[in-house]
Amino acid sequence: MSLLPMADAVSDEKVKQESKRIIAEKQLVGAANNTKWNKLISEVREFPEKPCYRTKVVNGYISGWENEWYYHLPFHCFALNGLTLN
Repeated sequence: MSLLPMADAVSDEKVKQESKRIIAEKQLVGAANNTKWNKLISEVREFPEKPCYRTKVVNGYISGWENEWYYHLPFHCFALNGLTLN
């Protein structure tokens, strides 16, 4: 068990509920579940050099490039609309 945040971590319940509303409104479906996200996150955290990434969430926000895989991911991963690795 990891003490680090994983795919289902939620820091703000209001954001989670708003994300769920947008997902339902846009009729989006998931391509990966928490198990798959957690596997990706855990594997990358083991890399000696972490790849840069940027994310797009369902509300349209696109992050800047980042390579911090411990606390900066947009947790709860179900709201991710895209993840680009560099």
